Formats: sequence, C-alpha cells, structure tokens
Amino acid sequence: MLRKILLLVLASLFFASPGFAQTGQPMTFGVESERHLWLGDMHYLQGDLYRAISEYQTFLFERAGDERAAHVRLKIAWLYGLANEHRSAARLLDAVAMANAEEPLGWWSRYYFAHVALNAGRPEIAKLAFDEVLSICAQTGRCDELTAQTQLGLADYYAGRHEFVLAAGELAKLPPNAPAAEEAARISRQLLELKIPSKSPAIAGLLSIVPGFGHLYIEEYGIGMLAMIWNGVFIYGIVDSILAGSYGQALLIGLIESIWYGGTIFGAIAGAQRFNRDAMQIVESGLRRDVERLRDEQPWPARFPLAYPTPMQLRLEF
Repeated sequence: MLRKILLLVLASLFFASPGFAQTGQPMTFGVESERHLWLGDMHYLQGDLYRAISEYQTFLFERAGDERAAHVRLKIAWLYGLANEHRSAARLLDAVAMANAEEPLGWWSRYYFAHVALNAGRPEIAKLAFDEVLSICAQTGRCDELTAQTQLGLADYYAGRHEFVLAAGELAKLPPNAPAAEEAARISRQLLELKIPSKSPAIAGLLSIVPGFGHLYIEEYGIGMLAMIWNGVFIYGIVDSILAGSYGQALLIGLIESIWYGGTIFGAIAGAQRFNRDAMQIVESGLRRDVERLRDEQPWPARFPLAYPTPMQLRLEF
C-alpha cells in the first residue's frame, strides 16, 4: 500500500510539472532530463532495477555537468549493489570517491566501496578502503559518524576472518558520542569474555587408537558407538577366522578392518576440525548480525538529499 501511495505521489508531481501543463507545447530538453529522474525512481519502486539504472544513466548522459551527477551515480551504485553487480557498483563508487576526494560525499563513497568489496569476497580491498576512510577522518576531524560506521565495518571484516579480539577492539573504539557506542562497547566486552569451545585434532586422533573414543571426545556419540561396534565386529571376525584356521578369510577381514580403523582415526581428526570451524562460524554469524544491527540502516541515496525538489529527495524505504 505504501509503495502504491508513493507511486501515485510521484506520478501526480510528474504530470503536474511544466512540461506536462496543458499548453500544447512540447517538453523542453531540461524537463525531459528531469523526467528520467522521476522515471528512475518509479521503476525502482516497481522492482525493475535495471530500467531504473537505465533512466538514471540517460539523465547523466544528457546532463553530465549537472551538480547532482555524483548523487545520481551514487544511487546507480546502490541499485547495482542490490542486483549483486559488485564490480559495477565498485567502479562507480571508486569514481565518485576520487572525484569528490575533498568532500564528505567522496568519503562516504569510499566507505560504501569497502562494503561492496566485502560482499564481493574481496576483504583485503575492503580493509584498505576502511583504513583510508579512517585516515581521512583523522586528518579532517569532522566526521565522527563516518568514523563510527567505518569501525563497525572493520569489526565486520575481522569477524569474517575469525579475529574476534581485533573485532572487539574496533567496537570499543567507536567515538563516545556515536549512537551505537554504548551497545558496541557492551558487545566488545562480551566478545572478550567469550570462551569459544574447541577440540584438539591431535587428541581426537590419539584417542581413536581405541576405536570410538576420538568421536566421543568430539561429542559425536552416535558415530563413536558405531565405531566401537563395527571395529569390535571386525576384530572378532579376524580372531574367529584365525582360530578356525581360515587364514585367508582372516587376512581379508583384516584388510577391511585396517581401512575401517584408519577411517575411524581420520574421521575423528576431521570431526575435531569441523567442530572448531563450526564454533567459529557460530560466533562469526552472531557478531556480524550484531554489527549489522548497529550499523546505520539508512540507504545510501537518502544520506545525500538533493537540493532540488525531485523524488530523490524523498526518504523512500529502500
């Protein structure tokens, strides 16, 4: 319902523009260019990301020197991000950041570039971009909000690398006046106090000399009991075959048992590694969810309202 209302508002404003006044005169070039901004937002609200991008790109082609061009490029980058077109989004954000290196718009673009890099699986590039933003903020001394958001981004980066102590350190560095500072400090303390359970692969392997004990150690009780039973059955078969004088049969069962026995040992070692990996991933998932909750959820374009009465100035729910 909200989307329909917004569409009606946009349409009514659009058709009430001078270019559509009932004068019988065709639209001017300037009004036609403005039309692409309206249509871009209307296509977005309808979920057609690529048609929205096309309208914004047409506006940029016709009005390349417009002072709103950087804002429009930022919105295109936002839509590319929604479409998982990370390379295209990163390219635009990098261009906006370089062209506006002395302005907050450029600094925020570099921050968003880092997030796109994280989403694209390029954490090393994201780290460089985050560090660059923090360096700029330290020099200017006038972007506490951006500093806080960047440190949350670095906490997210370290969480993905399972470097939780460093992530806690970034959370503790948020400026005291940041809205999320108190909650971030609490999460940081909890993270430092957290004891992540782990199992030693070496101990699991050694205990598996007695079949099943290694799996019991890594808390895979069902597999441990099965390992005990099946290894016991094979050993019994070997002994019984030897006592019966069936040495060939004993040799065959022994070969099968050696494979099974070795598999039990390596299974316990792999299980310990899997246990540790899963424990780390659980902490990572929870921490990244907490960081995402603390991060400002306001969409990128809404951060930079234009100076003109266009739909891009509306605080739409992206």
